[in-house]
Amino acid sequence: MVAVVAGGYHSLALKRDGTLVAWGHHYYGQTTLGLGLTNIVAVAVGGHTLALREDGTIVGWGNNSIYGVAPMPFGLSKAVQVDIGAGFSLALKPDGTVAAWGNKFYEQLSVPFGLSNVVDIAAGAHHSLALKQNGTLMAWGANDYDIAQVPAGLSNVVAIAAGDTHNLALKHDGTVVAWGNNYYGQGSVPVGLNDVVAVATKSSHNVALKRDRTVVAWGTNDAGEASVPVGLNNVVAIAAGSQHTLALKQDGTVLAWGTNVFGQTTVPVGLSNVIAIAAGGSGSLAIVRPLADRPSTLSAKISGGSLIFSWPAIPGRRYRLQHKSSLDEAVWTDLPGDVAASDSSATASDAVSATGRFYRLVLLP
Repeated sequence: MVAVVAGGYHSLALKRDGTLVAWGHHYYGQTTLGLGLTNIVAVAVGGHTLALREDGTIVGWGNNSIYGVAPMPFGLSKAVQVDIGAGFSLALKPDGTVAAWGNKFYEQLSVPFGLSNVVDIAAGAHHSLALKQNGTLMAWGANDYDIAQVPAGLSNVVAIAAGDTHNLALKHDGTVVAWGNNYYGQGSVPVGLNDVVAVATKSSHNVALKRDRTVVAWGTNDAGEASVPVGLNNVVAIAAGSQHTLALKQDGTVLAWGTNVFGQTTVPVGLSNVIAIAAGGSGSLAIVRPLADRPSTLSAKISGGSLIFSWPAIPGRRYRLQHKSSLDEAVWTDLPGDVAASDSSATASDAVSATGRFYRLVLLP
């Protein structure tokens, strides 16, 4: 598996071969997977489902009866990320711009003029968020509880998540900022929460994955969705549904808790070898690159005025080398070109810099 996704009342698993497994609520056909649904690299789920193919095209199915949310709109030929709100959809295009379609009653489709350099998107119930490459945010749509008002001075953001009426921003220093509705405590980040590497939210509960691979949850807990199982550890990714939560463990297995009214916490027997998860549905989406799938070592040597990097690789996957001059900088800069791994190792190079540089590898979808 390469991803599991928690929706409002159903879940999906994306396999390494680009096919899907679905379980849970079926009222709108959201767990009916059509023939020929292959080469999938990402999914977002809610009342409807969107699947992103390797070639950047989008396939949609499920509830399309009111706002036409499932099909890809005319003119949107390529995307690199998708998300779903309450009756609307978002897509991040390869050029860093955003497309939106479906329900427009709350101006959630009114993408700010000139918005560009976007690296992440998140859809709330009736509002939208975009994270720019410079670590700042843009928000638009419904503004109940000031959810579409980005807190003054918020910067150095590396990931975002949108609940129904609240938002989360993960900062470069591992802390979390929340704003919006706090009726269930979803806007009150636990005191002392730090070293966070991923956040997820849906409806009005939040989940945070810490660097030590433990999980913290807060907000509404009507169905036990915020009650992290005792002793849960070795988690590498998280996903939040409306009233249930998923955790991916380092051994590739998935643990689920919360409501099981539609079987959404009954993980299919034999589901294993999962290496990534993402959270989606009618209120949020958080996509987390798998910690377990990142290269464990990055070796470098100087040769002919260049730094030559090598690392253990997954055959057939693509990588990108990034750099920045200081760990305090919020944004990593891509080195030109991707690296395709043809076997179990891969290499990349960069010119020797007169100043210090920090490097990291990114596994591409």
